Amino acid sequence: MAEFDETNSCIGFDEDQPALEFPEDQPSTEEKVSYAEEPAASFFKINRGGGVSIHRPPNSTSVAGIAEYVNKSYRAAGGMVFDEKKLDTIEGIDKRWAWLEIDMKALMRNMQSIRRHITPGVRVMAVVKADAYGHGAVRVARTLSASGADFFGVATVDEALELRRAQVTLPILLLSQPPLTSIPHLLAYRIIPSVYSPEFAIQYAEMADSIGMSAPYHLAVNTGMNRIGVRYDAVIEFLRQVSFHRALDLQGVFTHFATADEADTFAYRMQARRFYDALNAMTSAGFNPGLVHCANSAAALRFPDVQFDMIRWGIGLYGYYPSAECMGSVDLTPVMSVHARVTDERILPLSEGVSYGLHYRGNGLIKICTVPVGYAD
Repeated sequence: MAEFDETNSCIGFDEDQPALEFPEDQPSTEEKVSYAEEPAASFFKINRGGGVSIHRPPNSTSVAGIAEYVNKSYRAAGGMVFDEKKLDTIEGIDKRWAWLEIDMKALMRNMQSIRRHITPGVRVMAVVKADAYGHGAVRVARTLSASGADFFGVATVDEALELRRAQVTLPILLLSQPPLTSIPHLLAYRIIPSVYSPEFAIQYAEMADSIGMSAPYHLAVNTGMNRIGVRYDAVIEFLRQVSFHRALDLQGVFTHFATADEADTFAYRMQARRFYDALNAMTSAGFNPGLVHCANSAAALRFPDVQFDMIRWGIGLYGYYPSAECMGSVDLTPVMSVHARVTDERILPLSEGVSYGLHYRGNGLIKICTVPVGYAD
C-alpha cells in the first residue's frame, strides 16, 4: 500500500493500483474521498475502485495492540507515556463510527453533464461556498480545476483565501460585496469582489491605484431578488459615479434569480427582462459589461436564453436538482453520502419511549438501534 502525508492526512490506495504523486499545487485525480469526522477534517481515505480504502494501525482494542501506542523509552508519574504520533495513526473512523463519503468521480460527472447541456463556449462557474456545500472546498476546487471549471464562486473572503493558499489559481468571485477592511486581501490574493456601492468602489480603486494595481470587479444588479445589487434602473447612474477612476476595472455584470426553480415563471421572466434592459442600457451608454452571467443551477437547466457568457453551477454540481421542474434535464449523481455504524441496540418494551421527550413509543416489542450522529452534524 502506497501512502503519503498531506497536512496531517493519511491517504491510502488499493494495493493493485500504482502509487501516484500529487504535487501540492496540482489537483488530485482521486475518485472517492471519505471524511472520517466532519467535512473540514484533515483525514481522507481514497479508494480508486469504488469502496472505502482503510489503512488500519495495530489493533488498539487488545492488550497487545495498546502497547503499540506507548512510548517505551521513559515513564511518567502514574505509568508509561503514550506516543502522540502513533496515536495520530488511528483513523477518525476508529474514533467515531460516523463518516461522510465524497465521491469525486460523481463530482466530475456532474460537471461534464452541465457542460454537455449548455451552449458550447459558455463558461462554468463552480460555486464552492460554505466549504463546497460541506464537500470540502479545497479538494473540490482542485479536482474541478482539472475537470472543466472556469471560475469559482464563494461567499466570503476567508473562503477565497483558503482556495488561494491551497494554490487554486482560477479566477475567484466573491458573490457579495465584502467589508472595506478586506480590500488588502482582495488585491494581495487576486480575489474579485462583487460591487454595488459607490463608496466601496472608489475606496477599492484608490487603494489599488496607490500601489500601481487595477481593481477588477463584477457589478451586481438587483432585478427583483432584493438582497444585494444596484437596482436595474439605476445601473447607469452608478457607473457614471464610479467609472471615472482609472484603476476601477469592470470585468463582469450579473444578477441572481429568486424563482428560476419554480413552476410559475412570471417573477423569473420579469427579472430576466429587467436584466436585459440593464445590459442594453449599459451598451447604449458606452459601458462594456464584460463577462455577463445570471443563470444559477435552475436557470442553467431550464432556460438556455439566459446562459450568456457564463452559468453558475451550484447545487447541481453536487448531484441535486434544484426542484421538481428541473428533474431529468441532465444526469446528476449525489456526491456526498452519510454513513454510520450501529453503536447500541436494545428491545423497547411496550409503551416505553425513546430519547428526549419520549415522543416515540413502541406499540410492541421493537428493536431500537443507536447511531452516533447528532446536532453538531
